[in-house]
Amino acid sequence: MIDDGVCASTVTGTNNPGTCAAPSCKDKVLNGNETDTDCGGGSCPACANTRTCKVGMDCLSGVCTGEMAVIRDRLEAFLTFDTEVLAVSCDPVYALRAFADSDGLNFPLLSDFWPHGEVTRAYAVFDEARGCPFRSSYILDKEGVVRWAVHNEGSQERDLGEHLAQLEALA
Repeated sequence: MIDDGVCASTVTGTNNPGTCAAPSCKDKVLNGNETDTDCGGGSCPACANTRTCKVGMDCLSGVCTGEMAVIRDRLEAFLTFDTEVLAVSCDPVYALRAFADSDGLNFPLLSDFWPHGEVTRAYAVFDEARGCPFRSSYILDKEGVVRWAVHNEGSQERDLGEHLAQLEALA
């Protein structure tokens, strides 16, 4: 693709090596909005865990997917306490929409993408070195006061049964 006379993606290994081509998820070039070569960025498949993952949705760890599926499947239990379930991620809105649609999530996913991590920084859980927040959960009362919180490393799954126990204890 040529933009103002500049090639946005030079593809090699094709029938026309060195020619300009539109970015794709199979061109073996880091281009477009990809996070790593031919993966991530919202338009390409997620990156393998050994690849560069700049945002959670670009990675295949499966932790978020598993947790969100449990919440989806047990949403009625969470809502028993006159609560609202919200998930916050530093991923862009379009990536969250695709994630919610593909996994049939039935609760809001909120994007803390821009200004990047502003909400998670306010809760002091943004990991500057990794560019994403720690895996954290909060129970806030109707006045917005934090009544319970838990923080895990990115690869450590949260105990959602404990979340329900804390909701019951605070009810």
